[in-house]
Amino acid sequence: MNIKLTKKEAAKLKKQKIEADKLIKQFESSSDPWNIKCSFAFFPKLIKYISDKYIKPDIKNKSGDTPLHIACISRHTEMVKLLLEARANVNIKNKYQYTPLHQASKMEFLEGMKLLLEANANPNIINILNNTPLHEVCEYLKFNKGMKLLLEAGADPNIKGYKGYTPLQMAIDKKNTEGIKLLLEAGANPNVNKNGITPLHQAYIHQFKNGMKLLLKAGANSNINISNAHFYKEGFELLLNSHANNKNLCTSNIELWGYNKNRKVKLTFRKLL
Repeated sequence: MNIKLTKKEAAKLKKQKIEADKLIKQFESSSDPWNIKCSFAFFPKLIKYISDKYIKPDIKNKSGDTPLHIACISRHTEMVKLLLEARANVNIKNKYQYTPLHQASKMEFLEGMKLLLEANANPNIINILNNTPLHEVCEYLKFNKGMKLLLEAGADPNIKGYKGYTPLQMAIDKKNTEGIKLLLEAGANPNVNKNGITPLHQAYIHQFKNGMKLLLKAGANSNINISNAHFYKEGFELLLNSHANNKNLCTSNIELWGYNKNRKVKLTFRKLL
């Protein structure tokens, strides 16, 4: 059924369509999300036209970002809500295969992450670096609320991302004790091996005693090769204690260290064996 518009209504509709076309062209020709989000006169108007159904919600700029990507980068909760109400695609990828959830995770935008996950965003989708949103929260800062949210939503803690790193290995690099607890409780593998390096190796090299304790408690294999260059007395003592009732520690591992520098520790080791 066609509704007949008055001249005034028709003129208004025509004007809005022209304005919508201008906004679409302006958005599609842009490439820098930071410039868009700072253009307060432009982006809110674009969102309004999307809400009013003059513009489709999944238009892309030169970087492949949609308005939902930009709203997440901007940490703008209300804009995210409006775009989701307009049925924006929550799993759409930009040029670098980032989804809005990747961007929200990277920006520590907890409210945005909640909204996206409630709208069925995939927590295990990977970007061009093979990183999931969980990798993003582990890589940048100790954003443990975001980590907990993703894990509760079904994020896989054992997916290997950029250069083969798992979220657990990233959390160890950041010495994120609480994050390591969350990942291990969610089933992260404490013995994942990357080029002969396990999470326990990493924690030892970083002289991260709390991390070593958590990994050993979770069943990490303590029979690791370590060199003189990375000798860490407290960590070494943890390894000794973990082998007090285990005769499988290879003595050749210890022979990598200089006798003079670590004589006392080496003698302690031999006594325990």
